[in-house]
Amino acid sequence: MGSADRQTVAGLGGQESYLDIVGVNFYPHNQWFHNGPKIPRGARDYRPLAGMLSEVYQRYERPMLLSETGAEAGERVPWLAYISDQVEQSMRRGVPIEGICWYPILDYPGWDDDRYCPAGLFGYSDGEGLRAPCHPLRVAMHVLTQRFSRPGAQTAFGTDSHGT
Repeated sequence: MGSADRQTVAGLGGQESYLDIVGVNFYPHNQWFHNGPKIPRGARDYRPLAGMLSEVYQRYERPMLLSETGAEAGERVPWLAYISDQVEQSMRRGVPIEGICWYPILDYPGWDDDRYCPAGLFGYSDGEGLRAPCHPLRVAMHVLTQRFSRPGAQTAFGTDSHGT
């Protein structure tokens, strides 16, 4: 951390040693012009996640966790593909990324209007209390787990990345 950052941390009553990992949230709708419209992915002014992850790492010099990301409906799988590509790019550049957390893991009623938000890995529960998975997202997450896990590591799918 630069000296200005150290002074800021000290001013908050913290210590540099207290920071062991940095959580970063990133969603499809996270970029916009001040008092203006959102900037869609692919637009000229859109900033790729990999560059922003590099900036955060340069500032804090700590490993990171993509602590929240997600998208709704048919955008779930393409968004996960984009995120995983950007994380992989960052890691190849030397940025330590410890994981990606999909949020929310369950579909939910909208915060503002109670509309059905199909954003999770699992849908609403049925009369038996069971939740059906979003199969395309489940497959994409399984592929992502294989792509990033170390040999011998336990995954959310019960096996390591090499099927042992």
